[in-house]
Amino acid sequence: MAAASRRLESVPGFEERARYLRAAYFVKTGNSQQAQGELEGPIKSAELWTEMQLLAAELHYRDGRLALAEAAARRVLEDDSKNIVAHRWLASILYDLGANQAAEDELGVLMSLAPADFTAYHLLAVIRLDAERFADAAETFREALARDPPPPIRPGLVRGLVQSLVGQHEYAAALSAVAAEAPSHPLPPDAARLALEAECHWSLGQIEKSRELLDRAAEVDPAEPRVPQLRARLLIEAGRAADAIPLLEEVLTRDPHDFESRYRLSLAFRRLGQADRADEEMRRMKESQALRRRLTDLSDQAVAEPRNAVIRDDLARICEELGKPDLARLYRQAAAACRAAAPANDRGGK
Repeated sequence: MAAASRRLESVPGFEERARYLRAAYFVKTGNSQQAQGELEGPIKSAELWTEMQLLAAELHYRDGRLALAEAAARRVLEDDSKNIVAHRWLASILYDLGANQAAEDELGVLMSLAPADFTAYHLLAVIRLDAERFADAAETFREALARDPPPPIRPGLVRGLVQSLVGQHEYAAALSAVAAEAPSHPLPPDAARLALEAECHWSLGQIEKSRELLDRAAEVDPAEPRVPQLRARLLIEAGRAADAIPLLEEVLTRDPHDFESRYRLSLAFRRLGQADRADEEMRRMKESQALRRRLTDLSDQAVAEPRNAVIRDDLARICEELGKPDLARLYRQAAAACRAAAPANDRGGK
């Protein structure tokens, strides 16, 4: 690559093309420092300027500098509002920042520009599933699967579809979705999907099949949280609430804001007649839900007010409370950048 770039650079008029090729090579190979060096400085060619901005968006995104990645993508869209790649990056960035409504808006634009592309439907389905909009999520996962995604991507889409159907208590439909894949798209072992299948069989009264699938899920990935969650649920329903409590507490040690596990723990204490403990767990679950809602609301506000440092401070604090230190760090960096760009007499706020 270096030798080819040097040869190209020696040809009059191709210096910028050589610089672009070096930048692309360094971005794709993960050499961030050298990539950054190539991306700095002016570019005369309009075509190469756009490509360099897209490389900058990719580099900053992969290195976790989401504010800089967003700025690079928006620069491209200011010049070319129909640039598909820029819309893809921007949708992903907004989703990672928790600005779900803004991300959905970007995905709507992307769908209109590239209706046959599965990627926009994939991310939209994930957003809807995160928001527990299960019917919408199931429909969108089906739309993504209908657009011929690559084989490595397809199993994750199927798992999302199954989870969406389970969320609607459509257990038979979920199992049918798995069975429909087998003839032409065999599914690899997946602990999360197997646990979901186990839940379906249990809910349909097929107890032994459920236990078999749950054991398989534990073998594939003992750390998959759905395995102890479902084991705890089965124990509670079998009248063994005391045995379910350690399983749920283990999950909550890893993720204190796991809503379902917190709810099941409250239910287990309620079954044991420990009303005070049950009420405390329910209170903590509602606190977590309120934090998540606040995170989503503030994320959308941050997109609408790109220079508001206070909102980003609040977002960082909530992310820390939710156990998301990496995202908290990004928002603190964004708040500092807002203040650095603001007039001197306005740096305490917006």
